[in-house]
Amino acid sequence: MIEAAASIDAIVAGADYQGLLPDEVRKAAILHHLAVIGEAAGRVSSELHEKYPGIPWSQITSQRNRVVHEYFGIDWALIWKTVSEDLPVLRERLTELQRIEFSQGAES
Repeated sequence: MIEAAASIDAIVAGADYQGLLPDEVRKAAILHHLAVIGEAAGRVSSELHEKYPGIPWSQITSQRNRVVHEYFGIDWALIWKTVSEDLPVLRERLTELQRIEFSQGAES
């Protein structure tokens, strides 16, 4: 999920909403990585879902479902808000989760 978020960051670097709209390649790449993030979120254990309620797990998987199943009805203003505002926060939270949950052995 962190890698897919980083990929989206790279895709939108230097772009704004108006510049993104006509760029079908960038939009397709963003949707791909959002689908990856949503698919991965759906595979995270319920234990981690409960332990990290600050991560909007169900919203992430819901957005994946919209991206995959409602491709022609995508709200690009919402996608732009997601990638420009929500994704950086999610990436920070996931990085912290990763540090706490999976780096403990390395710190000992």
